[in-house]
Amino acid sequence: MEAMTPEEIVDAFKRKFDADVLDIYAQRKKAGIRGETKRAWVRIALPRFRDAVRFLCTLQDHPHLSVISGQDLGKEVELIYHFSIFYGRKLEEVEVMIAVRLPKEDLVVPTITDMIPGAVVHEREQQDMLGVKVEGIPDPRRIFLPDDFPEGLYPLRLDKTGIPDEHKIVRKAPYPEEK
Repeated sequence: MEAMTPEEIVDAFKRKFDADVLDIYAQRKKAGIRGETKRAWVRIALPRFRDAVRFLCTLQDHPHLSVISGQDLGKEVELIYHFSIFYGRKLEEVEVMIAVRLPKEDLVVPTITDMIPGAVVHEREQQDMLGVKVEGIPDPRRIFLPDDFPEGLYPLRLDKTGIPDEHKIVRKAPYPEEK
């Protein structure tokens, strides 16, 4: 497929998903002497999340998933899937971020490993760190936390399921002022 600009990608998502697009914009930033970083940001309604990833796969076979970042927003957890398309083409690569928000009372997101097999590592990380349940994940084992890490504690959560300041893991952490 011919490369697209971030603005064209944004327009394509708007046309395809209409009211299910909750926030969307294109972004360009100067990088280096002649280059620029090109990004398209899409926040999509949860029921259309897999459709959005499938649609991205029509823009380029095998988009590259760099990482899934997650953040605790209070009443919701947001997952941002950082993709790259048109990579390997001089000055044409575009980063596409597809974000989805999950209510804390139902922290479930469907897996995308059937479309992007390498996503399993990142999905497992979100289960470990934020307590998100990834439905259909082929390998749900912990990946970064040890097996004896307490169940129900999630290092990146800011609520009562996060690690409290008085927890032994936090107390034993080597802080710079203690060196």
